[in-house]
Amino acid sequence: MKKLLPLIFMITCISIVIGLFAFLGSEGLTAGQLSVTKKYKLSEITAETGLPKFINESQFLNLINGKFYSNNIMNNSGIFDNILTKTENDMWVEDSIMEESVAPSANEPAFDSGTSTSGAIDDEDYSQTNVQVEGVDEGDILKTDGKYIYVLTNNYFKIVDVKEDKLICVYHLKDFNYISSMYLKNDQVIFIGTTSHVKPEKYNKKNDFGKPVEDVSETDYYYDYGYNYGNYRQYVCVSIFDISDKTSPKNIRTVEYEGNLLSSRESNGKLILVINKNFGYFYNAKPTVEDILPALIDSKYGTITPKISDIYKAPGEIEPNIMTIAILDIKNESKSETMSILGFGSNVYMNSKSLYIFGNDYDYNSSMTSIVKYSIENGIKYIGNNAVKGWTATQFAYDEYKDNFRIAVTYDNGYTQENGVFVFDKNMNKIGELTGLAKDERIYSVRYMGDTAYIVTFKQIDPLFVIDMTENNPKVLSELKVPGFSTYLHPVGDGLLLGIGTETKDLYSSDSWGSTNKVIGTTRIGLKVSLFDVSDRANPKEIDVSSLVGGENASSEAEYNHRAFVFNANKNIGYFPISVQNTNNKNYYSYVQGFTEIRIENGKLKTTVKAPQNYDEYDYYYGYQNRVCYAQNKLYLFQNERLVQFDIDTLEFIQTIELN
Repeated sequence: MKKLLPLIFMITCISIVIGLFAFLGSEGLTAGQLSVTKKYKLSEITAETGLPKFINESQFLNLINGKFYSNNIMNNSGIFDNILTKTENDMWVEDSIMEESVAPSANEPAFDSGTSTSGAIDDEDYSQTNVQVEGVDEGDILKTDGKYIYVLTNNYFKIVDVKEDKLICVYHLKDFNYISSMYLKNDQVIFIGTTSHVKPEKYNKKNDFGKPVEDVSETDYYYDYGYNYGNYRQYVCVSIFDISDKTSPKNIRTVEYEGNLLSSRESNGKLILVINKNFGYFYNAKPTVEDILPALIDSKYGTITPKISDIYKAPGEIEPNIMTIAILDIKNESKSETMSILGFGSNVYMNSKSLYIFGNDYDYNSSMTSIVKYSIENGIKYIGNNAVKGWTATQFAYDEYKDNFRIAVTYDNGYTQENGVFVFDKNMNKIGELTGLAKDERIYSVRYMGDTAYIVTFKQIDPLFVIDMTENNPKVLSELKVPGFSTYLHPVGDGLLLGIGTETKDLYSSDSWGSTNKVIGTTRIGLKVSLFDVSDRANPKEIDVSSLVGGENASSEAEYNHRAFVFNANKNIGYFPISVQNTNNKNYYSYVQGFTEIRIENGKLKTTVKAPQNYDEYDYYYGYQNRVCYAQNKLYLFQNERLVQFDIDTLEFIQTIELN
C-alpha cells in the first residue's frame, strides 16, 4: 500500500491538471488568462493584463440580464446590484475573461506649466481659447485665427472677415439637432453636436422598438423614455469641413458615434472623444445585443458596430452604459479608433499622452471618485485605475505632472465635510495624500502650477491654501483668509494669481428685539476679482481686489466656464463677458450683456465694465453664451446674433456687426 501512495498522488495531480485545462478550455481561456471563478484585487488588473474582456454574446448577455434586469423588467427604482464589491483600502473586482495584451510604454507626459493658451501667441496678436493644458485644445462656440472670427449660433456657422469687419459666410448645419462646439485646425473646422436616426425606419403608434412593425407584439420593446420616446437613437456627430474658401465651406467627412458626448479634446491633429450610451431604459423586455452595442456611422466607411469580443468591462462599479473612447485623425482619412467599455464616465482630464476618465462610485454609502488611466499616445491602451473618497468641484481638480497624477476632492467625514489631495504614480498606485483640510468647508477652485497647488475652499470666509507638491505627500505651506471666494484661478505673471469669483455678505440671526447676534450663513451679492501675490509660498497676499464688479447681482459665465475668460499675456490684460442689471429700464428687473476688462499693472487691478450702446430690455436675448475675443487691435463681444466691436486700447464702441 505504501508503494501505491506515490502513484496515486501522481495520478491525482495529473487529473487535476487535465481538469483544469478542460475547465479553461470550456471557458475559452488560454494559459495566462484569468478565470471567471476568481476575484482579483484591482492592483492585479494592470497594463500588462489589460481590462477584463468579454468572449462571446452569451457571457455578455448573462451578465447584463443578471445584473440589470429581473423577470424581463428593469428595476424601475434605478437601483442596480453592483457587479463589483470593494472597500476603500482593498478593492476587488469580479473576474471576467481577459485577453492577453501588450503593456503600453509609459513615457513622460508633456510638461504642464500651468499656462492656459492653446498655442503660442503669434506676432500678430489674437486671442485663443483658454484651455486647461497647454497644447490640448478644447471645443468652443467662438474661435479666431487673427484674420477671421468663426462663430456658432443656432446651428449656423458664420465667418467674419476681421480686416473688412464684414460677415462673409453663413452656413446652415442642418444635419445637426444641436451643435455644442467646434475646433479650428488650419483650413479645417470640426463641428461637434448631436444628431439622431430612426431605428427601425418604421414604427407603430406605440413606439415599439427593435423589431419591424409586423413582428412587434404588445409587450416587446416598449419603454417610456430614452431616445425621443423610442423613435430615435441619438448620436454624437463630428463633421469636418474644408474652409480654405471662407465663403463656401465644404463637408469632407462626417463620423457619428451612438450615445451622448461626455467630453472632447484635440491634440496634435487628433480629436479624442468620450461618449456614454445608456441602455437602462428598456421595459417589459431584455435588450438584444444590437440594442446595447453603440454603432458608428462613417461617411467614408459606412456603419460599424463593435463585436462582443471588442467590449471591455470597467474596473470599479459599473452601470447599464457602454462608454466609448474614440480617436479621430483629422489630418488623414483613416478609420476612427475606438475602445468600448461596459462602464460609465462622468468627467475627463487629458494631456497629449494620457487620458483619465472619472466615475461616481460608492463605498459603504460614501461617495467615491473612480479613476481610470489610458495611454493615447499610440492608440488607446489601459494603464491602471484606483479610487478616492469624495468628489471634485471643477475639471481643474485634476492634473498630471512628472508622471504623477494629482486630484483634489471634498469628502464626507462623519457629520462634517473635509478636503484632501491625493497623488498617484504612473501606474495609478497611490503614493501620497493630504487629508483633513478645511473642515466644514468644500473646494470651489483649484490650480496646479508645477510643484505647487492652490486650493480655494469656502463656508463663510475664503481660505486660499498654498500646498507644496514637491514630495509625494503634499504639505500645506500657508493659508490666506479673505471674504468671498474664487471659482476660477488663473496665473497672470511671475508670482501672481488672478481669482474670479463671488462677493458675499454674512447673514445674521435676530432676537425678538431685532438685534443681530450671530452669523448663520452667507449670501451671494455679486462678482469679485482678486489679485494674489504668491511669490512667497509661505506668505501669500491678496494685494488688490475689485469688489462688486458690474454692481450687485452681476454674474459671468467665466465663474464656471474657463473658456469664457481670455487673457493677453503680452499685455497682462484679461477679458470676460458679464451680465449686469439694466439701469436704463426702471419698469422691471432686466439685464444687459457686456464685458469686463482687467488690466494688471504694478500689482494693481484696473477693472472696467463696458456694455454695448443702444441696448434695451430685450438685450438679454443676446446674452446666450457670450464670448470676448480680440484680433488686429480690435476687441469683439460676441452676443449670439451679433459681434459688438470696441477699440482695444480705449474700449470705445465702434460698431455692431449683425450676424443674422
